[in-house]
Amino acid sequence: MLIFFKIILITFILYALFEAIIIIFFPKILYKNEFNDNNLCVKDDAIGWRQKSNSKLYYYHRYTLGKETKIKLNNLGVLDNKNYTSKNNKTKIIIFGDTYFAGLDFGYSHSIQKFLNEEFKDKDVELIFCFIKNYSTIHFYRFYKKFMKKFKPKYIIYIFNSNHPRRNITIHESLKNNIFTQRPFNFKSLKFLKRNIKANHKNDLIYLDENNKIVHNKYSKKFNFRRFLYENLFIFSKIDDFIVMGRKLRKFDYIGDIRKLEKKYPINLKNYPYYWKIFENIILKWRNEAKKNKAKFIICRNLVSYHYSKKFNNYKKNRGHDLGFKLSELPEINYLKHISNTNKIKLYNFENKVPEKELYLHERYGYYNKDGILFYSKLLIKILKKYIN
Repeated sequence: MLIFFKIILITFILYALFEAIIIIFFPKILYKNEFNDNNLCVKDDAIGWRQKSNSKLYYYHRYTLGKETKIKLNNLGVLDNKNYTSKNNKTKIIIFGDTYFAGLDFGYSHSIQKFLNEEFKDKDVELIFCFIKNYSTIHFYRFYKKFMKKFKPKYIIYIFNSNHPRRNITIHESLKNNIFTQRPFNFKSLKFLKRNIKANHKNDLIYLDENNKIVHNKYSKKFNFRRFLYENLFIFSKIDDFIVMGRKLRKFDYIGDIRKLEKKYPINLKNYPYYWKIFENIILKWRNEAKKNKAKFIICRNLVSYHYSKKFNNYKKNRGHDLGFKLSELPEINYLKHISNTNKIKLYNFENKVPEKELYLHERYGYYNKDGILFYSKLLIKILKKYIN
């Protein structure tokens, strides 16, 4: 029994020593010391926010162990080795994508932008990227109208994941920096509402309900032991990530989760959730504007990586979605097919391209994983080759 207690004591001391080393020498890998997005983004009256134009900074993320990467953003605040201009006569293709594609974690040297630029460097085509952190459909649509329309692209490719319809209605998302608080808008006209609202705390959840009314779930300041450990201890946060991965979009149960809007109901294509209708409305307006300018509008569905995991028994064949759906019958897949077929919009489903034996993991195909960057680069190259001679 004495030996057992000695082993426990030694283990505890070693663990405490390890965490002390992390706190002193590697503080950037702790959740509480996450990158300050105010250094990356600025407010924009027409969009909500955007990444800083013509800027240089060092970016880091705890998932890449806090390693700093030198980032250089071009004239539109996008990671690329060139500025964008409408003066040349090359065929232009604009590709829109969020954090997964921004390339912030490894810089241009290992980015989707670089792989695609090199693949098509001998073609009479210019690839223009709009890869911006935390954007959703409404942000990209506004960005297109303000900055990208003037380039007169022949093809517009919009890549999204299951976050985007929810983020379209989200004024402020739990756990996000206040720089990412957007202005509310009218569902039909897509114009800003007069009322502007701010989050009092980064863990507030503010969104628009189906009546276009603002719902503000304020953060509870009650002490939460799990949150304290997660924010301050590296090993605990990694264990918690593995256990939670694939089952929860947001890490803490006490924070309001926008996904709770996905109630347990049968798939009904005649009356699907209002935020999917808003998604469809934005897509249609975008498609119609592209059509007026003689551009083909294409949408691509990214992996639903938050829903899949094979580690630590989180994944089981035919396991149900957290809110009652079978993973093989996720409603969003049916909504997207319906939206695509009804409105004659070309849809590519990236998830269909993943071998069954592969891990459906946020880690495996995440933006902070080099394998994920190569995976998406190859998929996009295949798609682009259909449109580039």
